[in-house]
Amino acid sequence: NDPAGYRKMVEKCVKKSQRGMFINEPNSSLKFKQENEMHVALRELMVDRLQDPTMVTRSIVLNCVKEAQKIGSERIKAASEKKEKEGADEGSDEKLAAAAEN
Repeated sequence: NDPAGYRKMVEKCVKKSQRGMFINEPNSSLKFKQENEMHVALRELMVDRLQDPTMVTRSIVLNCVKEAQKIGSERIKAASEKKEKEGADEGSDEKLAAAAEN
């Protein structure tokens, strides 16, 4: 009877299940990590800029990586600021509700 609560529970289970995918073997040269904003930005840039495989160069790929780091950092910072603001807004909503009760 609580769709939002059920959805959160499912998302939590999915995240817990997916964490096992990122357990790496000791001494392996491969390191699996969860996707982050930099990975998303890199994928977007590469799809956009590397459409012709015959034109791919090392410098183009490295430029995509550098730009993805910048974009990803900006996205992470913006998401963090948004989360902080939402937390501050929730706190002020709770204060207003408490004041209204008194």
